[in-house]
Amino acid sequence: MALTLSIDQEGFIDDPDPAAISKELTALEEDQFAILSRSDSVFLQTDIGPDGELVLQYRDEPNPISGNPPELFEATNPPSSREELIKVFCEYAAGDDGWKDRFNWSLMEMLEIDYTIVVATEKDQIGKFDPHGSELRTDFPEVPADSVIALCAIAMKSTTQKICNDFKVSEGQEARWLSVPDAVLNALVEFPDESLENVTKKWYALDSFPSDTYQFEDALDMAIGLFDLAFEASEQGIALAFCEV
Repeated sequence: MALTLSIDQEGFIDDPDPAAISKELTALEEDQFAILSRSDSVFLQTDIGPDGELVLQYRDEPNPISGNPPELFEATNPPSSREELIKVFCEYAAGDDGWKDRFNWSLMEMLEIDYTIVVATEKDQIGKFDPHGSELRTDFPEVPADSVIALCAIAMKSTTQKICNDFKVSEGQEARWLSVPDAVLNALVEFPDESLENVTKKWYALDSFPSDTYQFEDALDMAIGLFDLAFEASEQGIALAFCEV
């Protein structure tokens, strides 16, 4: 099975050998992340915290018996050194799952839905109206919320899993609402227009984006709609929310 090692969603290495894995993880700096992926939904990933602490997460294939979607797990006792981290990544690359038994794992929530509406509104109005009737909105038909969050993550040079837990979730009228954190909104507003096409190319290549339904130009239009709406929300001093409908 083909593997890809990516650093901050920018440097991509296909089928990395142990030497390449060791080199990249040794050079990984604070607040950078590395993903060793078999697909967009099946991967092993790490990032370096402000004090040098390591985070280790993985996501497997969906259960073929239950039909449940793939689940994301995070080690509650992550590797204590770069050497141990590199060993885990090399084992993963070799198809050896023995590393799983050396850690304790906590299940993390993933956000998945078939249609997302992004609205700009006052914070105290989030969840209190039908998003279909909003004038300040942009639609992502057949695009799950976690894919829209992935677009934000790519623009921020982060990961979907790293930022999705910062979204405040609430059940509202006609939808499940995810309040966009201020840090994400600010990143969208400040993102340079000239880089939008490159970010969209990375987003379009993700398994979570329905590229079998849309052309790249459609994805670019959606991305532009999101960034324009973020700018409008910032100009009016209001919030942004993703609505799963």
